[in-house]
Amino acid sequence: MLERRLTDPSIGFVTVQRVALTPDLSRAIVFVAPLGQAEQVQVSLESLQRAAAFVRRELSQRIRMYRIPEIRFQLDPDMVTEESIGQRSLSNEVTENADENSVDADDWQG
Repeated sequence: MLERRLTDPSIGFVTVQRVALTPDLSRAIVFVAPLGQAEQVQVSLESLQRAAAFVRRELSQRIRMYRIPEIRFQLDPDMVTEESIGQRSLSNEVTENADENSVDADDWQG
């Protein structure tokens, strides 16, 4: 539904990781993992928060529940950790490869 019905381009590419509901089903926290740099991630979250009422209305038309929960979007802390670890790992690989492939000025024959 998010992909097809939300047309705000500032949302970007977002993956819904999981949803947590309160026991009385009055609130739902939607854990998301937006792609992009920190600034784009923040813009995506703000855009999703602005669209929360629309998403709730859409859900009310698609599912039958006595009460449709209030929706709040939040970064998935597990994905943020994995992404930052992956970025650090990639950065280390690039640095190691650059060190291995570096050429001294004395060796340069260009």
